[in-house]
Amino acid sequence: MRPLLVTFAGGEFGPWVVERLKTVAGAPLESASRLEVLEGNAASPSDEKPVWVLSGVTSNERYVSRSEHDALALRDLPQVVS
Repeated sequence: MRPLLVTFAGGEFGPWVVERLKTVAGAPLESASRLEVLEGNAASPSDEKPVWVLSGVTSNERYVSRSEHDALALRDLPQVVS
């Protein structure tokens, strides 16, 4: 399975409500009231000016055994976008 690009956009739009932001290390993120989670390369935030954007890739492969990986690869599950 190939990693999936995931983008988190904080701003004024999105289905998720941001209840709080807690800085663990480094500079804090600016305040955002809503969060949009986007999957895939072509995804772009609905908010034209998100306050911040965090991008990364899924990496669950390291947590499964080879047999689990093979069993998952055989399944064709639809992707769910929240």
